Amino acid sequence: MFYMESKVEQALRFIVDQLNVATVPYQLTGGLAARLYGAQREVNDIDFDIYEEDFDKILPLVRDFVVYGPADYEDNRWKIKRMTLDYYGQKIDFSGARNQQIFDDRAQAWIDSSADFSTSVIFDIGGREVTVISPEDLADYKQYLSGEHQKKDIAAVKEYLQNK
Repeated sequence: MFYMESKVEQALRFIVDQLNVATVPYQLTGGLAARLYGAQREVNDIDFDIYEEDFDKILPLVRDFVVYGPADYEDNRWKIKRMTLDYYGQKIDFSGARNQQIFDDRAQAWIDSSADFSTSVIFDIGGREVTVISPEDLADYKQYLSGEHQKKDIAAVKEYLQNK
């Protein structure tokens, strides 16, 4: 079993329970997924991919914690449908799984970054079965993100894959 900071674990338990109640397929992504694969950095937020049509299923269960969306979102890195929660100080982000686009700096173009739930992995986290992005898919999309923490996440995931 994987140990996390209590605030992260409480928020993760809450949101996984809500996703299960709503029967919403999902995968955990981002920094918390990287920690599961060996990254050592602190978790800032909890990231999930869900299908765009499932935002309406989960929204009634989390409405009291919503601080953004669900709405289309675009910045210099992502074009996605997004919703952000603040669960007692822990940020939780949902991204639409089918229509994700990420900006490729090398090609100077937007590319498809749709989630592939068929490759997801199950982890036991705090007594909950949690569906997590595959290490290969995690390393693949993180290569397009900037920041030293992304490079460290990728290195940890690659080490995990080598030792698998």
